[in-house]
Amino acid sequence: MRKGNWENEFKRTIGGKNVTVYFNPPDSEQGLPLMYKFEVDGVPYRGEHRLDGTWNQKVIMDCIERMLDL
Repeated sequence: MRKGNWENEFKRTIGGKNVTVYFNPPDSEQGLPLMYKFEVDGVPYRGEHRLDGTWNQKVIMDCIERMLDL
């Protein structure tokens, strides 16, 4: 999935599924918004996602768990 300029990634396992998250840190000093995309077991999931507000890996994974209904 590494298309475009996605600088960072991390991997987690949630609900027995392997999730790889690709993201770019925001350019602005305020850090808003964070754009990210992810794969579940190697399959891209619905394009890019936006996260406004304070973010870290746990916040991103909480959002992904809600999207996947885990």
